Amino acid sequence: MEKTEKRARRLLPAMKKNLALFTASLLLSITALAQERTISGTITDATGLGLPGVNVVVKGSTNGVITDVKGNYSIKVAGDDAVLIFSSIGYKKTEIAVGNQTSVNLSMKEDVTEMDQVVVIGYGVQKKSDLTGAVASVTNDQLLKTPSTGAVQALQGKAAGVQVFNSSGMPGAAITVRVRGINSITKKDEWSGVSGPIYIIDGIPGDINSINQNDIERIEVLKDASAQAIYGSSGGNGVIIVTTKQGAKNQKTKVEFSMYRGVQTNDISVDMCNTKEFIQIYNTLDVTKGSRITANPDTLPSTNWWNEISNNAVMEEYNLSVSGGTENMTALFSLGYLNQDGVVEKTNYQRFNVRSNTSYNIGKRVKIGENISLAATRYRGNDGYGSPMGAINQSPISYVRDTTSGLTAQQIKAKNIGFDGWAQPLFNTGTGNPVAGYITTITKKAPTGWPETYLPISSCLKALPTTIILDLISIFTKKTILNHTIILLLLKTTLLFRCTEN
Repeated sequence: MEKTEKRARRLLPAMKKNLALFTASLLLSITALAQERTISGTITDATGLGLPGVNVVVKGSTNGVITDVKGNYSIKVAGDDAVLIFSSIGYKKTEIAVGNQTSVNLSMKEDVTEMDQVVVIGYGVQKKSDLTGAVASVTNDQLLKTPSTGAVQALQGKAAGVQVFNSSGMPGAAITVRVRGINSITKKDEWSGVSGPIYIIDGIPGDINSINQNDIERIEVLKDASAQAIYGSSGGNGVIIVTTKQGAKNQKTKVEFSMYRGVQTNDISVDMCNTKEFIQIYNTLDVTKGSRITANPDTLPSTNWWNEISNNAVMEEYNLSVSGGTENMTALFSLGYLNQDGVVEKTNYQRFNVRSNTSYNIGKRVKIGENISLAATRYRGNDGYGSPMGAINQSPISYVRDTTSGLTAQQIKAKNIGFDGWAQPLFNTGTGNPVAGYITTITKKAPTGWPETYLPISSCLKALPTTIILDLISIFTKKTILNHTIILLLLKTTLLFRCTEN
């Protein structure tokens, strides 16, 4: 009995301590339960409409809810120190301290940088993050970093997985684009031999070669099968979506002018044989056994045909754009001119561009507008003897030209001078004259096998003043003439058909 009492006396202090701890924990739990409360509210956008699907989370915890279809939410928080985090795709994340409030309402602001990550694909949109491996996007700033003759050439090296290469070195030559590599199924087309991707310009299939790269806002290259689905077999080799620049609402009239002028050189030197080297090779061939050249090379002409037909070439471009807008109207008008000479003499490419992009809001429910793009291209090239290959393959034992009136018949025969003073290679070592070839070729309308000019410039220029004046008045005065928007559009449509019919 005494042992039991002694043992009870030893355990009593420990039991009192445990009882005190239990009582304190119970009181703390009751206090915490008393501080927990429900916070409710409504989340709206800038127009006051409820935003569904907004994430509402208590900071530092996993406690969270999502707003309903009307933007309402209800969440339990513990203590006045709680902070609520509101987030949604396309809107800026917001944190609000609860304090002693029981209702927290919020109007969320759009996140422009997030909205830019949405890519248009056909009739819908997808988040760019969902298409990282299937979409290459190129902005206007990237396109203009390097001088180029067109939007396709400017795309070279800017988009991963997109191959861009010229079919020849002629100014304005056709450019081949491959989005899916050389293993893709291809078909023949009229110019480049292999059909490329389909180009969608402001929602309409078009020719990207006729667009001034300065008028382009951005380019998206679609490689994903689902993104290309609505284009059917036409999109089998890829889809390139081009969005051109537009005026902005409530924008002050902005006039921009840009130009560049550069010189192109041939970095790859062509090592041509002189007459002495040519004769040494010529006399060792089996096919020339019966026509060996025994004349002293020092007494014969030695013409470097490559140097005769090549030279440094000038490339220049000029662009002017005027844009502006009001609450109900946006307009952009641009002019562009490109001139590129080739390193081979008498080769040239010119492009003239006129663009008018306008839109008008008629009341609250109707919006009309037009995107008109006019382009005229002119080619001048050479082929045959006047081409680089014709010059490289020609014999150096030839004079270029001699029109001296005092030449005797014997001298003309010795120099092998033909029509109009143009000389031919001696000793029957070749036929043709590369310099004469490129000079006579420039009378042609366009090189053989090349497309003709897209639009006749003269007929379009006769109708251009009307639309130019109307556009500029709209931009500078912020009004359409007598607000007759429909008349303005009809005039521009007439211009478009007048150019295309001619």
